[in-house]
Amino acid sequence: MLKITKNGRTIQSNRLADEIMKDVRGQATDSIRQDFEKKLRGFRCPEHGTGATVTVAIDGAFKQGKVTVKTCCDKADEEVRRILN
Repeated sequence: MLKITKNGRTIQSNRLADEIMKDVRGQATDSIRQDFEKKLRGFRCPEHGTGATVTVAIDGAFKQGKVTVKTCCDKADEEVRRILN
């Protein structure tokens, strides 16, 4: 039997693909989030002075992903859309 250790814990060989995909999904999610955060760096709501929060979710099969950008108000939403388009 093959013994695989990752970050100090043993992984069964039949679970190796799942572990690899979990890492890939995490890296993809981080990369997408960082790209959006870079585009929105320095953004502040013109009325309230608050920034935007970026959340990224990718399903287990990489079939669907969702990026959510939260702001404080409609005016900030409009400004974020303008920046991202």
